[in-house]
Amino acid sequence: MPYRYEMIILEKKTHRFWEIPEVADSFVEAISRIFLREREFSGKILSIYCRKPVSSDLQLMAEYDGFSSFSTGSEFFSHILRLSNGLQYHLTNEGFVRMI
Repeated sequence: MPYRYEMIILEKKTHRFWEIPEVADSFVEAISRIFLREREFSGKILSIYCRKPVSSDLQLMAEYDGFSSFSTGSEFFSHILRLSNGLQYHLTNEGFVRMI
């Protein structure tokens, strides 16, 4: 069942923020839709929060780094999304894909 994510995306350098709601089955799907729609985010360093439905408190969900890159063997990764649970994703033309 889809969930409505009330996201607050904070650009660390300028302290500018965006409030963007998105309905999706998962947080990664929701943030992927936002990044595919709002291309300006891809080259920034961002903190991504979600508003809790009952208390309206903010919870840090992820950190995004649009500048750093690294490689492991023959694979190259850039535009890294690090979730607060430790999982890492990288941005592709189809959205965020989990790094193994």
